[in-house]
Amino acid sequence: LCDGSDYHKRNANKMTTTGLYNLFQPATEGMEGIDPHTKLPFIDKFGNADGEAIKRFLMAKREDHRSAGKMADYIEECRQYPLEYNDCWKTSARQCIFNMIKIEDRLDYFRSGGGKKERGNFEWISGPDSKVRWVPSDNGRWFLSYKFPDPRFANRMTIDENGIRWPSNKSKFIAGGDPYKFSKTKRKGSNGAGAVFYKYDMSVDGGKPTSENWESNRFVCTYSNRPNTIEDYGEDMIMMCVYFGCEMLPEINVDFLYKYFTERGYGGYLYFKFDEIKRKYAQLPGIYTHVKESQQIFSVIQSHIEHHVHREEHDELINEWKELVDELTDFDLAVASGLALIGASDGISNYDEEGEAKTDIRDYFSVYVYPE
Repeated sequence: LCDGSDYHKRNANKMTTTGLYNLFQPATEGMEGIDPHTKLPFIDKFGNADGEAIKRFLMAKREDHRSAGKMADYIEECRQYPLEYNDCWKTSARQCIFNMIKIEDRLDYFRSGGGKKERGNFEWISGPDSKVRWVPSDNGRWFLSYKFPDPRFANRMTIDENGIRWPSNKSKFIAGGDPYKFSKTKRKGSNGAGAVFYKYDMSVDGGKPTSENWESNRFVCTYSNRPNTIEDYGEDMIMMCVYFGCEMLPEINVDFLYKYFTERGYGGYLYFKFDEIKRKYAQLPGIYTHVKESQQIFSVIQSHIEHHVHREEHDELINEWKELVDELTDFDLAVASGLALIGASDGISNYDEEGEAKTDIRDYFSVYVYPE
């Protein structure tokens, strides 16, 4: 209701979508009480509020909660006594298992107009199995926050003698996918989801003293949609992976996605986890999301939020993270992101089936394309 009542966003009839306007009054305009420093009331006998004294008092309370690590109390304080419009929309942290202060700090960045993502679609340039291009669109199915500095690095692949396609940017990107189910769900109709993670890139961020200015180690593409057919979803995931040249780690409770990739000749784009104990690859690509695997998803998301959420450019993903409590049902995009994080942190690439060590030199050097 409030999103549709912004005075500065009116249609040709000079009206907001709702026909209403928002009015926000911060706590500094009328909070009652006594200033502990001056012992004077915050509001004088004429009804005038001492805004500076009120703000100083409230900021001190907030800082006490933050420094003590009391995230739930900090969020509640902001909501009950808002100083800015953004404070009204902070979600209660009583049930959240993640660092809600860091989540809300980053969401404030978006609420204040920040963000570098673009909405649009991936599409085959000249029919299926050709190259994929990005097309901006106001009602697109994807959000994208990374474009290749050199377009020639997109769509990188090899095709073997059996006609199977293999991605060539897998040392830099990895995708997670959560196919939608046809069963009823608690919160909403389940969507098919996908997320692409840009792994830590030494060639871009190596040598930087802190992660504050890293360009890598973040999500660069998200998808949450329920197309007309599940085959359309599968095709969308193939186009996404082809564009980034990355592998896909699918959720296989629903086995559609990995089967579709294989049938379409993109089996080389599927990610097989490596068992460090058995020293061999899994028989199926992707992972199930049963209790054990769900805990791993929660764990990798929690770690990523703690260390890297301050650089994320996808608020739709962060908003889904903050709603997670104790189960993954209906949180399709969060599941896809967790799968991508698991793949990004998996140490499988250093071993083969027999356990012999092997190294891909491309993991240590940037690939440059020289003009002809």
